[in-house]
Amino acid sequence: MVLHWSYYFYNNHNNSLLEKTLNHFTLLVKLLPQINIMKKTYNSSSLNSNLLMAAAILCLTIGAGCFFILFKYSEQMPELANESKKSLFLFLIGGIFFFVLSRKILPKESFELSETDITVINRKTKERKQILIRDIKNEVSFYSGKMSLLHLGFQKNDDDEWHIIDPQVKNYMELIQNFKNLYQKQRTPILIQQQDNGNDIIFKTSSDNNPTMNQMVHDPLSRLSKYNKNILVSKTKVMINNKDFFFTDMQTASITHDGNIVAFNKSGDEMFVIFYSQITSPDVFLELLKNGLQIPTA
Repeated sequence: MVLHWSYYFYNNHNNSLLEKTLNHFTLLVKLLPQINIMKKTYNSSSLNSNLLMAAAILCLTIGAGCFFILFKYSEQMPELANESKKSLFLFLIGGIFFFVLSRKILPKESFELSETDITVINRKTKERKQILIRDIKNEVSFYSGKMSLLHLGFQKNDDDEWHIIDPQVKNYMELIQNFKNLYQKQRTPILIQQQDNGNDIIFKTSSDNNPTMNQMVHDPLSRLSKYNKNILVSKTKVMINNKDFFFTDMQTASITHDGNIVAFNKSGDEMFVIFYSQITSPDVFLELLKNGLQIPTA
């Protein structure tokens, strides 16, 4: 009898321990993909810079050959030496130009994104700057270049350096989308709390942020600068270009497939449009606007 109960206890104890171990292992297997997804490094591509550097080396090499011909055969073949002299200056200037350009477009930063923060890695010094996503005050999306490709800039505080995610970053669209999702999720509750406490929230547009970013905005989009002044959101209204739009006058607010934010009054008429390329964090702004629509005017 004692042996029977001892065996029963031992067997059940082992089964219970095995079951717990399997449960823990299953949970770990489920969490591992999430850990891998939510912490990823996005390196900047230096392909264009390397190609320009190769062109610079080629030009300087040919220039060196021209100098050799000029130095050795200047008296024997004056015509060839004369042509070499012209080519020497041409390839020398070309080599210097390509070298300077390759250094200029060399990516400065890479990024590492996790669920709670984004780390900016200086490509030259390898210095790492970790910033909590919820603490980032300014974030703006804009289009730039002849192809009007999407860029994203962010800074922790108003006086801090801007960090820009551009097409030179490998898988930059994935990085931008993941960053925006995390930013909307973590930053919106903080701003809604400030809004509920009666604090005004100011959004800066891309043209207000800094001259460098303003120059990067593609020219054809300049027509979208109708609402390029700061946008202020209070508990009862949103102010655009010094004009008040009260939440009680609005019926709905929606975001279009282009990312533009449109607000309609109770009659269904359009009240205002805020363009994606001109508003800092349109997703967060839309959440604040929706929250404001539910607040009665005091």
